[in-house]
Amino acid sequence: MNKNPWHSPPGHSLLVLLATTLMLATLTAQAGNGKSVAFFYGPNPPVNALSQFDRLILESENVKPDELQDLKRNNSTAFAYLSVGEVGPHRNWFNTVPQAAILADNPDWNTKVMDLTSARWQRFLLQRVTQLVNAGYDGLFLDTMDSYQLAVTTDEQRKAQQDSLANLLYRIKNQHPDIRMIVNRGFEVMDKISPYIEAVAAESLYAGWNNAEQQYLPVPIADRTWLQGKLEQIRLDHNLDIIIVDYLPPSRRSDARDTAAQIAGHGFIPWIANPSLDYVGLGSMEVIPRDVIMLYDSRQTGDLVSAEVHMLLAMPLEYMGYVPQYHDIATAGLPSGVLKGSYAGIVAWNRGTINVAGYPEWLHKQLIDQMPLAMIGSLGSELSATLTDLLGLQTVAGIDQLTLTPLSSDELISFEAPVPPRIDQISMGLRSTSSLNTTHLSFEDRNNTRIDTVITGPWGGLALHPTVLDSNIDSVQDWIIDPFAFLKKSLKLTDAPMPDITTENGKRLWFAHIDGDAMPSWAELPGRRLGSQVILDEVIVPYDLPHTVSVVEAEINSLDQFQDRRELMVQTARELFALDNVEIASHSYSHPFDWAPLKEGSKSGAYNLPVPGYRFRLQREIEGSVEYIDKTLAPPGKKTEVMLWTGTAIAPQQALGMVEQLGLVNMNGGNTVISKARPTVTTISPSALPNGNYLQIYAPIMNENIFTNEWTGPFDGFRRVIETLELTDKPRRIKPANVYYHFYIGTKMSSLRSLQEVYNWSVKQEIFPVFASDYLVKVPHFRSAGVARYLDGRWKISGLGPIRSLRTLKNNAWPDLTSSSAVTGARALHDGVYIHTDGTDTFSFRTQSTQPAQPHLVAANGRIDHWRKNRNGQISFRLSGQVPVVLTLSGDRRFCQMQSNDVIVPGRINPDGNTTYEFSKKDTGDAVIDCQT
Repeated sequence: MNKNPWHSPPGHSLLVLLATTLMLATLTAQAGNGKSVAFFYGPNPPVNALSQFDRLILESENVKPDELQDLKRNNSTAFAYLSVGEVGPHRNWFNTVPQAAILADNPDWNTKVMDLTSARWQRFLLQRVTQLVNAGYDGLFLDTMDSYQLAVTTDEQRKAQQDSLANLLYRIKNQHPDIRMIVNRGFEVMDKISPYIEAVAAESLYAGWNNAEQQYLPVPIADRTWLQGKLEQIRLDHNLDIIIVDYLPPSRRSDARDTAAQIAGHGFIPWIANPSLDYVGLGSMEVIPRDVIMLYDSRQTGDLVSAEVHMLLAMPLEYMGYVPQYHDIATAGLPSGVLKGSYAGIVAWNRGTINVAGYPEWLHKQLIDQMPLAMIGSLGSELSATLTDLLGLQTVAGIDQLTLTPLSSDELISFEAPVPPRIDQISMGLRSTSSLNTTHLSFEDRNNTRIDTVITGPWGGLALHPTVLDSNIDSVQDWIIDPFAFLKKSLKLTDAPMPDITTENGKRLWFAHIDGDAMPSWAELPGRRLGSQVILDEVIVPYDLPHTVSVVEAEINSLDQFQDRRELMVQTARELFALDNVEIASHSYSHPFDWAPLKEGSKSGAYNLPVPGYRFRLQREIEGSVEYIDKTLAPPGKKTEVMLWTGTAIAPQQALGMVEQLGLVNMNGGNTVISKARPTVTTISPSALPNGNYLQIYAPIMNENIFTNEWTGPFDGFRRVIETLELTDKPRRIKPANVYYHFYIGTKMSSLRSLQEVYNWSVKQEIFPVFASDYLVKVPHFRSAGVARYLDGRWKISGLGPIRSLRTLKNNAWPDLTSSSAVTGARALHDGVYIHTDGTDTFSFRTQSTQPAQPHLVAANGRIDHWRKNRNGQISFRLSGQVPVVLTLSGDRRFCQMQSNDVIVPGRINPDGNTTYEFSKKDTGDAVIDCQT
């Protein structure tokens, strides 16, 4: 059956078809324009997905207070479900229901039908409404409004119930004038209640659910025609939104898209989900899930920081715009509920059998729901008959492992290392049996027995050990499989425009940060200067770029061996912190080398600096050091912004919470050191490490300690960080450019020269200089920002916060500049199209296959303060940055003239036809560009 609403029967003329298509497209757009709706009644609502909808219908008893606030963070309106005509025993307040108000039983749902004429029941409902309003709900979704029909028999009784129902809505609105209400059906009383409501919902226009038979069923044409007529009349008479809730299982998501389009074609607002409404379905808008469940077992891996899903698989997912959400099966068991719709997929790195009760059944459920899986190492379970059918795989016995040699491979294989000439100790002997699967790597033994070790299919992907990674004699690991391609193909990841934290206005973010270690160290250079003074004089002042600089408080004021230079250190710190291009950070009080073993009251010296008489206190390390810096070292009007972790740089959860409470951002940790000698992406860390409710943000690039072998030499080794900066940009821009070092580097001539070489390289690049905090505030928003698509093809981006760049990993997805004022331009780079925004948090736009013809921003090294396109073809704007502003505008065969504060700014036409404008100041002022044909 063709469910496409635009399908034209034979004989229709092209003109009629086009007119019909246009009408349906218009109705579809109207149904989704600012009125998207989602119903979710289950516990643990997936905030990142649901917060993107305009209206949320929630079961309040399953929503925690903090979840409700998060669900509303993108200006979503939260409606609480309220059953006015029936009550079930599952309600935690069921026993407080006035018994005298019960009219009858509803055996189909095991509920009590309530008497709407009962004054006690009305008081009960009004009290419940007040509780919901006080809890933070903006509106109500009123259900079971016609349940009285099950208990009354005369017209007089029906009228009494209907009058009481209308009176109830009047009283609710009278007591809470700002409350918004949606009702489920209520056709009999619509004339009376329409002034109090904004929308009417009805179930099952095309796809229904038979609760008695527990079966999904198509709606008969006669039923559909009757319901559609009722709803269209209500819309005509009362100008109310019409919401349709239809039911299909998660595995039929493609059918759900078709059904949603059919419903929207009538101008109704659709929602297609399962009957329990505990699954993120789709409607006039479909969320692109960005969260990926990363399964690991801490009994095998230890802490998350050591788990392969974090070390090796998180970064490729982040690069493609997705968010790793880690799940420890050792402590939390297997993820529960319907995961389809809330998550993009499930990733696991299995070292053998998954030792959690119910895993085979859980795996079976995910396959039935068509939840994409990417399994590395092994399947984690024996291949049962059911799994054999679902996966299209079979177990192969009798393999002569010692004679296995490669049989066939494709482009997904030999990413960084070739296929080993032979393998042994294969984790599972499997062979693909389904034509729907793709076999990427196969081996054969001397008996011509074939096994397949890398397979993808409709269900996801499986890559078996030991054909995933190659480890050489130095324990350096290289990918045999292409992790980017394997994850994308296995999880069916879409090339949507994704939030990007590496770039702004088409230029790579650049920042420098200095850990405060060795501020007391004398420089081995002519003159009597501290290494920190050398950095001040030779780097930070001459290179007028933004720096985030920290100090270790105890090195300044608490260690006796440095008493002779305390005044000089204080003076140097004050000079540093007074500079406009320096942001202030703390590097703690006693510089813990390892935070984990330090307990409150621990004597100093074993895991931190040996401060006389000091016993470790977390508050002293963080809050105390910040207070010292702000009161003693910082100039008036300036304060500490960043906490830079010390030592092994894995912060305790309590420390992260303390930093957040102080309003600071945090950084350090990670281990990104890719080089020409070790050109493997296995050495590139993800952006952050979640810890409880907090997020530790990794330094994008590692510091000079690594490149100087912990200062054993070569002392000029930091120049090799340029290799890391280049290899994290091309072929894929994975990281911003980050120059990270300690004051040690100012103590030797060779190390200082290597640092200056890095700066000289930096200023020749196309960079967007920022302070570290500008990057750090983007990372949490990258994890929570929303991406969705309307039925009419528009993209919706929400919750960007400080993120001002989107990236599509293909070269034919340009923004349609006429569809959104928030989009200011775009630039094609080596790995995709980077789309620039003006800082708007939530907006929608369309994409097109070609570069925009209109004048637009191609690149700039300054932030957009405002950008406005006028009707006469002018663009008025203002940009400001950390360095003199340089911006490039597109060329389109038109003469363009730029003025800033009424002064003409000359432009330079580039070989590509674009025009570059250079300003002598860090602010363009109020500028206008006027392009004429």
